[in-house]
Amino acid sequence: MIMGSVCTVLGVTPMIAGVSCDFHHMAIAWQSESTLWWRTMSTTVAADLMVSTPLTLVVVPTVYALVENSKVRLAALLSQIKAWYLKPLEQRQPAAQNTPSRASALPRPSPHPEPRPPKSRPSITLTRPLPGTKDDPIPLVKTPP
Repeated sequence: MIMGSVCTVLGVTPMIAGVSCDFHHMAIAWQSESTLWWRTMSTTVAADLMVSTPLTLVVVPTVYALVENSKVRLAALLSQIKAWYLKPLEQRQPAAQNTPSRASALPRPSPHPEPRPPKSRPSITLTRPLPGTKDDPIPLVKTPP
C-alpha cells in the first residue's frame, strides 16, 4: 500500500510541475495545453493518496481498537451495575430498623441451612487373586503340560 501510493505520487509529480513530453517531436515542454488539462487531476490524485494512506494505515486501526476497548469497558461497567442492582433487597436496606412489625416477631429461616450428614454408601471391595498364584486366571508363565 505504501509503495503503491509513493510510486503514484512520484509518477504524477511531473504533471503537477507542468512537464509535458511531446513524443512526435521528441521534445519536453514546460507549459503546454496538455499540462493545463492534467494538472488539476494529478494534484487531486496526489493529495488524495497523501491523505488516504495515513488514514488507512493509522487512523482506521486506532479507531477500531478504541471501539473494541470501549465495548469491553462498557460490558464491565454494565456487569458491575447489574451486580449492584440484583443484590438482594435485604443487603441494600440498613440493618437497624426502628419500627417493629408483626413479621419481625416470627422466626426467620436461616439463609444458610445446616449441612446434612452424608448418605452412607455401601463399600464395595473388589478382590482379585494375586498374579502368579494358582487361582490367577491369566498365568504369567505357561507351564508345560
